[in-house]
Amino acid sequence: MITLGPEASGRPELAECFNALRPSLGGRYAEAITTDSEDPQDAIRRFKREEYPRIAVSVGMLDTGFDCPGVVNIVFCRPTGSEILYKQIRGREWKGSTGNHPARATAQTPSV
Repeated sequence: MITLGPEASGRPELAECFNALRPSLGGRYAEAITTDSEDPQDAIRRFKREEYPRIAVSVGMLDTGFDCPGVVNIVFCRPTGSEILYKQIRGREWKGSTGNHPARATAQTPSV
C-alpha cells in the first residue's frame, strides 16, 4: 500500500500509526520514504522487493513516475489539488495491480 501523507511533517507520525497495528514487526510494517530519509533509494528498494515495509508513506516522492508491481491500495490523506495529478497517481495503482488483486484507491480527503 502506498499512503500519500499530509504535509511533510506528518509522514513519520502516520508511519508510526501503521506500525502500531503490527507491533511484532518492530517498526518495519510501514516506513516514511522521503527525500530527507537517510537513504531513500534503499527504502524504495526494500518496499519494492522485500516483505517489509508493506506500507510506504510519502508526499511527492511516490506519486508519479513510480512503478511497483503488487501495489493494490493507494490512500490519499491529502488533496492533490489537480485532477491531472490525481489521475496520474491512480494510474500508478492500476499499473502495479495484478489480476488476482484488483487495485483500489481511498481518498481520506477531497482529492482535487
